[in-house]
Amino acid sequence: MLIALALAACTPQMDDNSLEAPTLSGDTGDGESGIEVTGALTVTAGAGDGDWTLVIEQTTLQYHSPSHADLGSLSGQTVTLATQPDYSGPTGMTIRDASGPLFVENPGTSWDGGAGEDGSAAFGHAVWKRGDVIGKGEVTQLVDGVDEEGQKVKFTDVVVTSDDGESRLLPGEPTSLTIDGDAWRFTVLAAYLAVNAANSKCGAPDMLAVELIRTGDDPGPVLTRPAGLYAPVGMCG
Repeated sequence: MLIALALAACTPQMDDNSLEAPTLSGDTGDGESGIEVTGALTVTAGAGDGDWTLVIEQTTLQYHSPSHADLGSLSGQTVTLATQPDYSGPTGMTIRDASGPLFVENPGTSWDGGAGEDGSAAFGHAVWKRGDVIGKGEVTQLVDGVDEEGQKVKFTDVVVTSDDGESRLLPGEPTSLTIDGDAWRFTVLAAYLAVNAANSKCGAPDMLAVELIRTGDDPGPVLTRPAGLYAPVGMCG
């Protein structure tokens, strides 16, 4: 008991390091099964950094990329675009060509410290996993779109396994990695364990949200969440 209390006391207080939540709207499906459509992809930039409109066949989507991934580089390619609804968090999206994934956005909600999605759905094997607790604090969410409310969390790093070995990443640090022989820009959006009350009937889920795009371009500088935007926070399942 004394060891556990000592370890808890050593966990530093820290500010929320999450980027904002990704948003996907438009023809995303019925909220349960999502969509999957194949064809020539047209991508146009929106007004803000990371804002994109994606058109494929008769499907039009509006997407906000917290990592400012250059989805415009995918325009004109023949791809399969699939969305993955998550009842407790943001909707996921994967874009693939004939050789494999081109873009992956995974909302990363899980419960009670569970592993959650680890990249196996896109790559056929685990690519990322939760690392160590690095601090404690709060993430702020909007309740009913009006009132701000804090969720207590334990922030973690993320362990990514690439062709060159393991790397430990923090949210907002775009990093160039080689995965299955291809160059990728990998960005953690948010990584934390939710701290819910012991008697809570329905608490918030844990979060390990990532966004990655297949590219050899320079990953760019460290990113921070713009003022007025909120970190990914899941809802009670």
